[in-house]
Amino acid sequence: GGKTNKITKLVMEMDEDEKKTGTAGSNLDLGSGYSLNVQEVDARASPRQAWFQLKKDGKTIDDAIVNEKQNYTYSTTVLGDADTPVFRIFIDSIFSGTETSMIQMKYGWLIDTASAKEIKVGDTFGTMEIVTADAGSIVLKNQNSITLSKGS
Repeated sequence: GGKTNKITKLVMEMDEDEKKTGTAGSNLDLGSGYSLNVQEVDARASPRQAWFQLKKDGKTIDDAIVNEKQNYTYSTTVLGDADTPVFRIFIDSIFSGTETSMIQMKYGWLIDTASAKEIKVGDTFGTMEIVTADAGSIVLKNQNSITLSKGS
């Protein structure tokens, strides 16, 4: 966590005004084989809460009970860095519907640990070559001229 010389693919990122809604038994496909299963929703508990299972390729990788108005965060070791946040979603509201209790979530994002890569001196990204890569900064240089235009 917090190191600039490691990158990974962003699988899912919700827009600021985007919301996802679920009920007990619902399954949210997050992409790249990840899914969030809502096991149970309890709108009568104090505080209101929901039980989640985060899965990768159908296998449960995390199991958590999260209160309303809290973040559900899943962290794991990525490229040797312990406690790296991989998935986070804010439990905005839990309420009783006519048939079942429901949950509304927002501000979610997910990175794919399988795509994690350590950036090293000599690596190239397009026309740019890494000349410095450490925990504090990355410096890229280009040997050729490039043209930058608006929107590109």
